[in-house]
Amino acid sequence: MIHWESQSVTAADSPTGRRYQLHEAMGTSIMLFARHRTDDRAFWFLGPARLRPADPPILASMETAPEHPPPGWYPDPTGQLRWWDGQQWGQAAQPGPSPAPTPATGSGGDPKTLAMLSHLLAIFAGFLAPLVIYLVNGERDPFIRHHSAESLNFQITLFIAYVVCFVLMFVLIGFVLFFVVWIASLVFMIQATIAANRGEWYRYPINIRMVPGAIG
Repeated sequence: MIHWESQSVTAADSPTGRRYQLHEAMGTSIMLFARHRTDDRAFWFLGPARLRPADPPILASMETAPEHPPPGWYPDPTGQLRWWDGQQWGQAAQPGPSPAPTPATGSGGDPKTLAMLSHLLAIFAGFLAPLVIYLVNGERDPFIRHHSAESLNFQITLFIAYVVCFVLMFVLIGFVLFFVVWIASLVFMIQATIAANRGEWYRYPINIRMVPGAIG
């Protein structure tokens, strides 16, 4: 159960206050997003929230109980701490320090390996590598689907950037821009490869996400 309260400085007659109170009449729904830490770039969608009156100075409060909790370490039905990837239980926690998030192995291959290859092979094969991984294994494991979709979208974004560079070559600046784009893309793809190998849900800092599947 997630509980949220509006700020005490939010007045009932303010635009924000009216949106809270009249959202149903306005034909809108309230959706709740959250992140584990303030420095996280990705937010988890927790589902629709129910608005209810609150005691002053709080204007309103919301609560939601997600049908499927976001990926993380939770006690399973037997009480053992295990990794939940959003759909199924994965590996159990080992004694000692808190383990790093590792995706569950729901497909025939190792999800971390396939996720890593979707970025690494894209350096040499372009969009073909993440496209094949996305089509063959994307539906089997959410971790693979996330990384292959991110890599595929980044390759599409990169192609658009190269087209722009080619056009700008007629005014010479395109040659410099092409080199900058190539170096930046190489750095981003290496970072993505390392993150996937660590079991992290990496998102490219610059990406036009036309292909669905990436989380966050």
